[in-house]
Amino acid sequence: MLEIKKADINDLDIVRSIAIKTFVESFADENSKENMELYIENNLSISKLKAEFEDPDAMFFLAYFESEVVAYLKLNLGEEQTLSFGPKSIEIERIYVLASFQHRQIGKELLDKTIEIAKSYSKRHIYLGVWESNQKAISFYKKHGFREIGQHVFMLGNDAQNDLLMQLDLYLVHKWV
Repeated sequence: MLEIKKADINDLDIVRSIAIKTFVESFADENSKENMELYIENNLSISKLKAEFEDPDAMFFLAYFESEVVAYLKLNLGEEQTLSFGPKSIEIERIYVLASFQHRQIGKELLDKTIEIAKSYSKRHIYLGVWESNQKAISFYKKHGFREIGQHVFMLGNDAQNDLLMQLDLYLVHKWV
């Protein structure tokens, strides 16, 4: 059974561990070791994650399957958003599931949690950036109602990569305003 819990600063080491493991599983095969290490050092360090936990506009969630952490989610509101799409938007900055637990609807459960939170904050849009080479993720988001709205550069270490910006319009897909 899957359980999704909001993480707090006491979960920092757990979040960091699952973040590094899932990021490496997802992208190490297509990127250089140096750029992967640089990204982890700059974006998933204890100090960087601690600052994110302390930001009131950032939220982390952990997904547990039979007491094992198998996925995590980071949402951003307000000033914490990578790009600003206005006060009616919430960003999924990170949503990762361990490879051995994919195809168990865990990503869908995390997306449902995001929709629930977006509604509780009266948001109308959920947006995210996804690497243009990650066809599996792009297909997942399209299947769940996201549409492409633009692009932006994502720095993986020293490598400038192209991310597709995708948005889910809650007022259209979920019939509420």
